[in-house]
Amino acid sequence: MRILGFSIFVLLMAGTSPARADDWSAVMHDPQNTNASTSTLDPTSLVKKWSSPSGYRNPLIVGNSIYAIDATNTFNQNTATISAFDISTGAVKWSTPVTGIWSPALAYGGGYLVYTGNNQIFVLDAATGAFKYSAPVLADIGDVVTVAQDTTTSQPVAYVSDGRGTLTAERLGTAGATRIWAVTGIAVGDAAPSVAGNLLLTADVDYRYAIDRTTGVVTPFKSGPSSGGSGQTIAVDLTHNRFYYGRLGTLTAYGISNNAVTQLWEVQAHVSGGVSVAPDGTIYGADNGTLARMDPSDGHIITSVGGAFSNANVPILSNGYVWEFGPGLISIETNIYRIDDLSLVKTIPGVFGYPGTIISGKSAVDDTHFIFDYGNSSSNPGFIVFEGTAVIPEPQLFGLVTLLVARRRTRK
Repeated sequence: MRILGFSIFVLLMAGTSPARADDWSAVMHDPQNTNASTSTLDPTSLVKKWSSPSGYRNPLIVGNSIYAIDATNTFNQNTATISAFDISTGAVKWSTPVTGIWSPALAYGGGYLVYTGNNQIFVLDAATGAFKYSAPVLADIGDVVTVAQDTTTSQPVAYVSDGRGTLTAERLGTAGATRIWAVTGIAVGDAAPSVAGNLLLTADVDYRYAIDRTTGVVTPFKSGPSSGGSGQTIAVDLTHNRFYYGRLGTLTAYGISNNAVTQLWEVQAHVSGGVSVAPDGTIYGADNGTLARMDPSDGHIITSVGGAFSNANVPILSNGYVWEFGPGLISIETNIYRIDDLSLVKTIPGVFGYPGTIISGKSAVDDTHFIFDYGNSSSNPGFIVFEGTAVIPEPQLFGLVTLLVARRRTRK
């Protein structure tokens, strides 16, 4: 038993430093816009470490860096500053002033940072902040970008949507971008496109499209009757070949087979700004009063919890937890729930701002950090970095110990 006890001790010690979670390299984590991470962060261990300068929004996590845009002057002067921060200390690694910028959102892929403006995409070296190149796109003001690996060359491709009917695909090379295709005349909202295998998915209320990523051929899978306003982001479940579009109390599920899209079901649901998708396919959404865990087979509610939640917000998922945001006594609070039964684990109070406001920020997590983007809950946007510890999830730890005990018994 002494050997077994020592082995379990070694296992536990090794378990305190698990493999690092995947990067939070897009506004909603990945090109599929799942808003879900493999992070094993223990939220009960979180402590505040540092805050960004005012103005920075939509932080991305890549390695030990946070990338964000100071978009204070974006809408009246078309100028901004893009910076890289050390995730642990907040030290500025580099800052690059940029002009002509229209959107406060960054996209990352293949070592590049991509932003838009003046009918162009601009590409920076993520390691140094150095300007690489720009390329013209068919776009208007208000661009959003998704970057994903090309299905044929494995190079990063930037998909730029202007929210007004134009979408452009640009392959990002070391010295410049190459136009793959451009489509016009489709009704698309201002949400980032989502990648599902060889399909690019985009939507604006009741107008929804699947675009072949290789050829640019557009196939509508819903055509009306309503359009206009802000489109919600489509969340893709690659493992189960399906995706979800949630908006204003309605959630629709679609299946993908041989690049063909078929509606699977549609239900009234607790969604206002879209949904997040866990690795096992379970769906999570929220409206102002309810956070719900839903079954992917038909959309029925598995469990739910009441609360005060922000408008048009999508829950964040990590390994074992759901992170949701809502108006508190001072400003936006972060409420963290267990992913299975939605029991409350921790609340991080707001520290300033306006009570009862919605949140327009996009927060992020990795194995040892939670980055809270407080968006419009304050007069000046910014984000706060909390630090904690990573742990082996209990089911995984139990399985490893059980295996070790079984091996010990077989040796007797």
